[in-house]
Amino acid sequence: VSVSLATKAGSITDPIGKEGTAHLAVTTLDLGTKTRKALEIEDALGNLGTAFGGFAGREYSTVSLEVLKRNLPSAMTIFSDVVRNPVFPDAEVERERKLHLDALAQADSDPNALARRIRPALLYGPDHPYGRAHLGRPQTVQQISRADLARYYETNWKPGGSALIFVGDITLAEATEMARQNFGSWAGGAPPAVTIPEPRPVGLGKVFLVDRQDAAQTVIAEILSGPPRKTEDYYALRLADTVWGGVFGSRMNLNLREDKGYSYGVFSNQVFLSRAGAWWAQGGVQTNKTKESLTEFMNELKSLAGQKPISETELADAKANRLRSYALQFETLASIAGQIADLWAAGLPMSEMQRETAETQKATLVAVNTAAQKYAVPARATLLLIGDLSKIEAGIRELNAGEIVILDLEGRPKK
Repeated sequence: VSVSLATKAGSITDPIGKEGTAHLAVTTLDLGTKTRKALEIEDALGNLGTAFGGFAGREYSTVSLEVLKRNLPSAMTIFSDVVRNPVFPDAEVERERKLHLDALAQADSDPNALARRIRPALLYGPDHPYGRAHLGRPQTVQQISRADLARYYETNWKPGGSALIFVGDITLAEATEMARQNFGSWAGGAPPAVTIPEPRPVGLGKVFLVDRQDAAQTVIAEILSGPPRKTEDYYALRLADTVWGGVFGSRMNLNLREDKGYSYGVFSNQVFLSRAGAWWAQGGVQTNKTKESLTEFMNELKSLAGQKPISETELADAKANRLRSYALQFETLASIAGQIADLWAAGLPMSEMQRETAETQKATLVAVNTAAQKYAVPARATLLLIGDLSKIEAGIRELNAGEIVILDLEGRPKK
């Protein structure tokens, strides 16, 4: 049986200047309660054949475990204690902070990870709840104290903003009784409402460059605004993304990897949050083919925008890919629980899980091309390139692809 507790305490609730709080709260939650020390929790769960895990996303956090049904009552006692009574011991917080700072430093050495961090700030605005670094930065993580984590938990981890999710060999009656026994007395109401303003993109039509001297390759990201999760375009857009760069046989990858040989792989993806979304293509390319690769990125976007509409064959292939990948999302209990948490956080009914296949199958070519052309607007694209500027900047400027802005490693314009 998989047990998850999702709570609306994602990184959008991080205090300003202390980005990374939601993440640290999740990773330190099981490191001590009012009656159990970290090792006692770890050993007790280990004896039951399970372990506590979790993550903080932008809009919600999840903690979970997976255990044999016969061990579920004992595991739930510990699970509920961890969720309801964390104490965030100083020594454990310091240890976890150091691990997180090491992980941030390692990510900063990876140009792809750097692009993933900078993209949201360009698309939504660096001070927007969706644009801030959701894992934090070294300077913000250093500011987070044990007291900050305790205060954050008391403010944001509330029963009125949480969902308990069971998946596996368990009936509704059994799950309800398990929830009542372990969480029935959890008091505290709902967390404060979070205001999400309209995105304030800083990069529409611009080209942003980040210098990484002696970089082995150039990472290119082409970034577009997207709709929120409740959009009527959701299923059509997922299919359009599959054609653009969502799978190995997509337009972007076939062009830049298979045809031109400039890259080991270029792929696209989408994120749908409750108030806005994002759509992007990204990949590493040969340094000496940066200019040519950027040209292909722009050409493929123009094609998707209408110069080369999606064909019946491409749509049929995209549908087959989407249906196969959707079926794989039911392979594990944890994956099913994750889908349920996503729908709950987006305010969507669980019936969406049944809709996916039917909506994908019935999507028309007109609808998919219309959705693609609605959001794949070249004039509103943001380009981000990370590489050795001494080798690539001149060629990029020759393309006149837009106003060029040089950024530092924090994603801020250089003076």
